[in-house]
Amino acid sequence: MSTAASGDRLAVWLRRLRWPVLIAWVIAIVLLNPLASGLSRVTNDTASAYLPAAAPSTRVAELQEAARHGPGQPQTDTVVVLFTRGSGLTAADLAT
Repeated sequence: MSTAASGDRLAVWLRRLRWPVLIAWVIAIVLLNPLASGLSRVTNDTASAYLPAAAPSTRVAELQEAARHGPGQPQTDTVVVLFTRGSGLTAADLAT
C-alpha cells in the first residue's frame, strides 16, 4: 500500500466525519448549558479566595467583605445615571 493511498483514505474519513462531529459538539453544548449556569453558585470569587489563608491580606479582605455585607448593612451597588437633553443644560441642571 502506498502512502498516497493511505493519505487519501484518511482524507475521505475526515470528510465523512466532519458533520457527525459537528452535530455531536452542538448536542454536547445544548445538553451541558444548564450545568454551566449553575456554576456561578458554587464558585468563590471573593478577593480572599485567591490569597493564602495565613496572609494578613486575607484578614483585611474578610473584614472588608464583612463590613460590606454585615448585619444591618444593606447590600448595595454603585450606579451612575446619566441624563441628556438635546437643548443643552439649563441653570437648574447646573445647580444640581
